[in-house]
Amino acid sequence: MSFSEFISSFLRELNSRNISYVIERNYELLPEYTSNDVDFLIAESDRQKFIEVAMNVINYLKMKILLITTAHGGGRIYLFDPKTQAVSIIRIDFMTHIHFKGIPLLNAYTILKNRIQRDTFYIPTSGMEAAISLIIPLIYTGKVKEKYKESIHTGCLKDKENFVKAF
Repeated sequence: MSFSEFISSFLRELNSRNISYVIERNYELLPEYTSNDVDFLIAESDRQKFIEVAMNVINYLKMKILLITTAHGGGRIYLFDPKTQAVSIIRIDFMTHIHFKGIPLLNAYTILKNRIQRDTFYIPTSGMEAAISLIIPLIYTGKVKEKYKESIHTGCLKDKENFVKAF
């Protein structure tokens, strides 16, 4: 079993269950590879179904859950495949809201409503991805990550309308 097999199965099941989601960023090499984790924005109404789909795929592929954390606005699922020799942990992050101390910063409903399909999964428009890549690191680290600066700039220029709509 590989990361690719897990994420491909997971995305296929999300799509077949009509779960509203976007992969926030760093999706360019999916489903074959990601450097760290996969970040999902999901509809609040789909939160339980999202977790159920993850559990079903994990069980079907005979993987193991290390930890599931949930909070008001989302959570994380850490899993691994006990059949492999190397220790490889897969982390799935999911959010239903993008807010700071109860103050909404980005409109999750609008981002999900305007999602676009890329291969076998959904992503935000380039302007909305720029807004996500700007705001989320600012919330958690107080600065914009260097690796996102160019895509934020490009997304704002190419898709100004959706950048603004995301707020």
